[in-house]
Amino acid sequence: MVGDNLFDWTILEGLLAGSASRNMHAVFRVFIHWLGDPLRLPIHLIDKIELRQFTGYDGPEYSPYYGDPVLLEALEQFIQALGDNYDGDTRIHSIQLGLLGFWGEFHTYPEDFIPDFAKVNVINWYKAAFSTTQIGA
Repeated sequence: MVGDNLFDWTILEGLLAGSASRNMHAVFRVFIHWLGDPLRLPIHLIDKIELRQFTGYDGPEYSPYYGDPVLLEALEQFIQALGDNYDGDTRIHSIQLGLLGFWGEFHTYPEDFIPDFAKVNVINWYKAAFSTTQIGA
């Protein structure tokens, strides 16, 4: 995501082309926060969403608050665009539900930065965006 409703699929296309060249189908999960690494948030969102500080493995880190309305709007746009571009793509076996929490695994243990309504919304957006390609945990 390079802007509001603007997407660059170059990295994903490279990964899909690589697996297809080996006659393999891709399974992937998109994430925002990999502990110990910088957040994978589009630069245009960093100053617009609520971040919460916590103690990570290597000291202080920041996580998005996943109930932030600006973040949720961006996630909905991203999931819809992902589905518009990749639902039914034969290079993809399945897409794991992701985006929320550490490693895109729907948790921020021991903190709790993901309200239940955000989890429900993201799951429903994935279901609406992917009618052909399998989605799952």
